[in-house]
Amino acid sequence: MNAATATVADPPPHSPRVAIITRRFDILSQTFVRDHVRAFPAEVLALVSTASPPPEFADIPHLMLADPVYDRSSRLRMQLKKRLRLRAFAYPQRLTQQNRAAIESFLRRQDVGTVLVEFGDFAMDVLPAVLAAGARAYVYFHGFDIFILTWTARYESELRKLLQRIDGAIIGSEMMRCRLIELGCDPGKISKIPCGVRIPPIEDMPGQRGGRAVMVSRMIPWKGPDLAIRSFAKALALVPGATLEIIGEGPLEPDLRQLVRDLEIGDNVLFRGGLSHADTLSAIAKSDMLIQHNVSIPKSGVETLGLSVLEAMAYAKPVVVTRHGSFRETVLDGETGFLVDERDVDAMGQKIALLLQDKELARKMGQQGRRSVAERYEMKRANMLLRSLLIGHDPNMEDER
Repeated sequence: MNAATATVADPPPHSPRVAIITRRFDILSQTFVRDHVRAFPAEVLALVSTASPPPEFADIPHLMLADPVYDRSSRLRMQLKKRLRLRAFAYPQRLTQQNRAAIESFLRRQDVGTVLVEFGDFAMDVLPAVLAAGARAYVYFHGFDIFILTWTARYESELRKLLQRIDGAIIGSEMMRCRLIELGCDPGKISKIPCGVRIPPIEDMPGQRGGRAVMVSRMIPWKGPDLAIRSFAKALALVPGATLEIIGEGPLEPDLRQLVRDLEIGDNVLFRGGLSHADTLSAIAKSDMLIQHNVSIPKSGVETLGLSVLEAMAYAKPVVVTRHGSFRETVLDGETGFLVDERDVDAMGQKIALLLQDKELARKMGQQGRRSVAERYEMKRANMLLRSLLIGHDPNMEDER
């Protein structure tokens, strides 16, 4: 058994630190977790995770939990869950006594007054240690932890207990607020602070390129990548020469590649695989629009914010998405893009073709989308709200570290 390891600096003399606790800080798709770290000056932060943080956070005190992270009974339940292909059977999981003690000791030594835990399911695991350290506990919920996992009675029961014990719940959309209230959360505990996006300078946005759509999505059923491809094929019949870039990975990729061959559109569709965040933004910037065809599937996922859609709008790109989840909140139909009914590939294909053909309409929608994101989802504003909630307003703080 490895010991928990900590890199420790002297705690700040002026105020208690904020600790951010998550499983890992280096997961490629979880850019929002790293953005939450960047929201705070390094001197008021401490980090806890199960792996080393990225090099950019090397100067921040960090506790890496010992392996194994969980006690023997939890590991046995997780093995059974995997064998039986169950989704939430293993919750809640219990940290080893060593890791619980390490978290409590680390938080006390670092004079941590407030803890932000990323994801509700992980918050269940670490909350006892956080409360034992006397810190206030806030949880940032990201969607699957209140929509997907709750289809099992055991997980929902434990989540309801968690909501009673924490000091605050942070969410990104109104649909998440409604869901937490359904689960018994005190409305006064809920703060809506969407994950922010950066608004690129005008000069960083390339001019329009003819006939290029981009899709940024994991290749899983409820993201509807097959329906997006079929929709693009409909548009291609109206706008020959258009292209679609697909960014993302997932178990459906072999089937999607076969679908492209069956539709005979291989010359117009490019699978880019999983890209870095910077390369993804570059692809969005060089496109004409972003498309996404999420669908509702029982006991499956739901889009609770859709960062790639917001990032496309920040780059002044119109979007064509389904009336699904938070898209009905983030996308203004007919103003910043188009909403179509789930599984209506004809309607989506027509809207894609319209925006590829009518450059002036695409330009106007893109500019309106950029203004909408700047007003509601801009990174500096999101960071300010998060700092204000967790440590109070400090006019001397920079907007971004």
